[in-house]
Amino acid sequence: MLRFAQLGFGLTVVNACCRIPKGLVGIPLTGYPPLEYHVFHSADRPPTEHVQRLVDALLAQGDHWQATLQPASRKTP
Repeated sequence: MLRFAQLGFGLTVVNACCRIPKGLVGIPLTGYPPLEYHVFHSADRPPTEHVQRLVDALLAQGDHWQATLQPASRKTP
């Protein structure tokens, strides 16, 4: 989505963890409820080892990315 905006197709809304490319401006949206993310896989077969490792890594990291975006004075423990 960022690439489309960079190419001039208009604006886009992305997650705060996205790095804004040179030439674009990021404007935080406030007043919206928090987002929830879900991981889906086929119900008729278990995830492969690679998929399970990805799911485990995503769940283990959780909101870790937010700490890298907060100013030092606002970092939460």
